[in-house]
Amino acid sequence: MKKIITLLGCLLLAGLCTLFSSNMKFGGNKEKLKTSDILNISILNQEMTAVNDVSKVVYKIYDCGELLGVITDINKINQFLEEVYEEKYKEDFPDSNLGIGVDMMIVEEVSYNDYEDIDDEICKYLYDHSYFSIEAYRIEFSDTNGVYAVIYVKDINDFYNARNSYLTNYISQESLDLLTNGKTTSTLSTYGEREVSVSILETITVTKEYADTNEIITSSKDILGYLCYGENTEPIYYTVQEGDTIDGIASKQGLSSGQEVVTINSDILTSRDQVITPGDILNIREFESPITVVVVREEITKEVVYPGLPIRREDASLQEGIVIAEQEAINGSANVSRTITYTNGDITDYEVTSSIVTVQPQQAIYRTGTKEVPGVGTGTYRWPVDNPIISCGWGCYRDHAAIDVQNRLDLYGLIYATDRGTVIASAYHSVNGYYVIIDHGNGIKSYYGHMRTEPYVTEGQIVDQGEVIGQIGMSGVATAPHVHFFFYTGDSYVPHSMHFSPCEKLGC
Repeated sequence: MKKIITLLGCLLLAGLCTLFSSNMKFGGNKEKLKTSDILNISILNQEMTAVNDVSKVVYKIYDCGELLGVITDINKINQFLEEVYEEKYKEDFPDSNLGIGVDMMIVEEVSYNDYEDIDDEICKYLYDHSYFSIEAYRIEFSDTNGVYAVIYVKDINDFYNARNSYLTNYISQESLDLLTNGKTTSTLSTYGEREVSVSILETITVTKEYADTNEIITSSKDILGYLCYGENTEPIYYTVQEGDTIDGIASKQGLSSGQEVVTINSDILTSRDQVITPGDILNIREFESPITVVVVREEITKEVVYPGLPIRREDASLQEGIVIAEQEAINGSANVSRTITYTNGDITDYEVTSSIVTVQPQQAIYRTGTKEVPGVGTGTYRWPVDNPIISCGWGCYRDHAAIDVQNRLDLYGLIYATDRGTVIASAYHSVNGYYVIIDHGNGIKSYYGHMRTEPYVTEGQIVDQGEVIGQIGMSGVATAPHVHFFFYTGDSYVPHSMHFSPCEKLGC
């Protein structure tokens, strides 16, 4: 006989019933059972027809802790469930089993009483209220504090596909395929990076249980939506403007990357390089995932080793303001190996495993007049931050006539003068926040915006190349700490000049 699985009770049935397994015999006061086993509080009207001298097993069915009635023929209920499954659920849930609702339970009990047969009424009650549950996969999310979320899915492969789609926001598909199949990514032999591992901090447990049909997620797309947002899936829409790119939208809206925009809008976007059309509607709601993804990467990079500030030797024989270069500054280089840990796309830890200087830097040496150091630039430029990465390139969104530069290992690190010059502005603007402008004395000026605090330099101050002028921040209008950086000559921006563009001179 097919056994109906008890799924969940809403209330404790204290004093109402005693639970038994099918192999257990009832022991205790028979007379007490005879007198107390009266159905005067059941949902459906049912009469007790006889009291016997010999006990037998009966099946009582409860709706949210309240007695519905006594089943006369348990096989009839099982047959009824099979017929309903064939009629209503088989197409959507093939190869599954139907049970009673999760807020209901069937209890085996030893009784001396006979009851009126209301099995048909019980079946009609279940049908009219759609009190049914179906076998599904229970996905349980837990951390050190215990279980914090549970979902039910129709097909476990849908869950794994959705999980892997979500992980590709933080790791390449190629690396994910290798790592999830117990393989490793190729060891680095030259400059580049590789993904060493991917993991989810929380514990995910899969079991098979009965669930209400309206609680079961039936598509990979809807599971992906849950992994992106949890229960809070209400979209936030953005209308694409002229000149927008996917990466530019991500930067303006404070999302971690263009890939996040692609994942959120996977029904219309397939790649972060995809051309988007003004008027397109995109969901830009930031992830609020119930899981935490940790990716560990190894990288080998060739990095600039700056020579430090110039060596200045006063020469009283030179006229005031005259500078003679005895030795030009030459940047060095080093091969740096790091292990970097990313948590949900953000760097949360890193370790330099080796740093080998391959070319020694050479400091500039100048003989100067004794009374002042002229603020005339060298015509070559250094990055305004250490460990630079461009978070939003020139024109990554409309009217963005600059590059946004971050220190990827120290979000609030120092800002340096890109070349020698004179500070001509040290102020605050409602959009670009605290900012500095340096005139390099050769027709070129450089701009540094969104400083965290007031700049460290003042108007009229002469600065050397590499001198600290402030701290990276997000004052004004900004979604993440960065330096809004550009060059200009006169009143014109210089986005692509071979001589002045940061992308040409700085190798970005």
